[in-house]
Parts: sequence; C-alpha cells; structure tokens
Amino acid sequence: MNDPLRRLLASRWTWAALLLPLALLLPPIPIDETRYLTATWEMTLSGHWLLPTVNGALYTDKSPFLFWLIASGWKVFGVHTWVARALALAVTWTMLELLRRLARRFALDAAAMWLLAGCAGIAIFASAIMFDLLLAACVLLAMHALLDLDAARWRRGVGVLGAAIGLGVLAKGPVVLLHVMGAALLAPWWSATARAAKARWYGALAAGIGLGAAIALAWLLPAAWLGGPQYWEPLLQKVSGRLHESFAHARPPWWYLPLLPVLLLPWTLALRAPRAAWAALWRERAGRFALAWCVPPFLAFCLISGKQVHYLIPLLPALALA
Repeated sequence: MNDPLRRLLASRWTWAALLLPLALLLPPIPIDETRYLTATWEMTLSGHWLLPTVNGALYTDKSPFLFWLIASGWKVFGVHTWVARALALAVTWTMLELLRRLARRFALDAAAMWLLAGCAGIAIFASAIMFDLLLAACVLLAMHALLDLDAARWRRGVGVLGAAIGLGVLAKGPVVLLHVMGAALLAPWWSATARAAKARWYGALAAGIGLGAAIALAWLLPAAWLGGPQYWEPLLQKVSGRLHESFAHARPPWWYLPLLPVLLLPWTLALRAPRAAWAALWRERAGRFALAWCVPPFLAFCLISGKQVHYLIPLLPALALA
C-alpha cells in the first residue's frame, strides 16, 4: 500500500465521510429524536432559548445545550434533520480528536482513537441526535484538564475543568460529575503531582467545580425564575428519580454487564492480550488513569435505578485508552 493511500485510510476525515451519508439521509427516529427536534423547533420558532418546550409544555427532561447547538445550525443552514445529524457526527469527530490528543499526552499512539472509532457503540450512535455524545466530549475535555493539573498548570487546569463541567451540566445535567470525579478524586493513585500536593490538587478541583457550577447556574437560575415552580420542581424530581426507583428505564443492577462487551464489538472478539498485559494496567500511569476514569462511574451506573445502553457512551473512550 502506498503512503498517500495509507494516510487517507488513517484519516479521521475518511471515517467521517463514510458515516456522512447516514447523517444526511436517515430521518429522525421516534420517540426521542423527534421529541428533541420538536423542542429545538419550538425554541427556534419562539426565540425563547432559556426554557425548552415540547408541544407548548415546559420540557424539564433535558438540559438545553444540544438544543442550542442544533438551533444555531438551523439558523445558518435551514431547518433540516441532516443539520442535527451532521452536528452529532462533528461532536463524535471531536471526541476522537480529544482522545487522540489525550493518548499522546501519555506518549501513546493513535490506536486508542481508532479503537474508539471502530467499536459498535460509536459506529451506531455517531450520528444519533442525543445528549450522551456531547456529554462524552465534555468528559474528555475534563480529562485533559486533570492532565493539566498533573502537569502543574494549575490556572489552565482549573479553567478547562470548570468549562468542561459547566458545559457537561448544560449538556446532560450533573451526571457529568459522576464521570469526572473518579479520576479526579483518585488522582493520588495515578498522578505524582496529586500525591505531592494533595491540598492544592483538591483545592483546584473545588475551584473547577465551583466555576462549572457558575456556568450552569448562569442558565439555570434565569430559567428557574422564568419558569417558576412548574419548571424547577419537576427538574429536581427527575434528577432524584433516576437515582432510586427510577420513574423510567428501571433495570436490575447487572443489566449493563452483558451490554458493555457488545458496545465494544468487534474488539471484544478480535483483540487478545496476555494476562500480564492486563495486570500491567494497575502499574502504569496511563492504565491507572483509565481505570480510575471508567470503573467508579460504571459501578455507580450499575447501582442507579434508571439505565439505558447509551448512558455508557462516555465510558468508551476510557476503555479504548485502557
């Protein structure tokens, strides 16, 4: 194979081009995608971007960041389903780039990025109109922030962490903290900087969380004031309801266990590694980082009552890195 062809096949643009026809031609799929597009359309039509509505009723199930992005795309390209799907594909492409850069910071090659791009979970959901892709991109950005803190770039780390958490809350609510806090709180296990300066590390985490909360509250407080109790009371009830005796998608604790290998196909069948390689994960910095990133939220998701397969998408980059 000549070098130009090899470079073409190794390009993320080629990966995106292969999925682009699906993004351009696939109609919205009921019930979720049609509901999200309805919320975006009503937001575009009314010009009220603080409070999402569906069929004129306040919509408290989801945060508005995805609606804002799609509505912005509609203002530029017109109201089309393909705009939303192309946006989802762009978010997935951003995930791949963030993972490639994350692996490079551990002196690893691009294998993690291609493992993520080729797994079934990403291939299926890459152009889906959903919130988990956007959340995964925010989680990856937060992981970069933790590596900034590990490199003693304190100011930059706090700023990037705050932006990632704030945007993650706007993308899918406080669940972003569940994805980020494992690697953040267990940092002394994988970071020499965190072991040497624990007080400064956890102070930086608190500052980043505070900044993220301020970004989220910049939307939530005006929205709660405009919507009143009929908006913020159901919002709080839905957040707590997903933790215990879920009002929707209630599943047993083991439900994710058989699904995770399916999301990682074909790699769960095609890749093999000796036991010593898996044991080495606990000794290497990158391996510890990946385990601290994915294991605590996975266990938490198993215990949380409400479960959907796409909730695991933000964990796939960590598994690809491992």
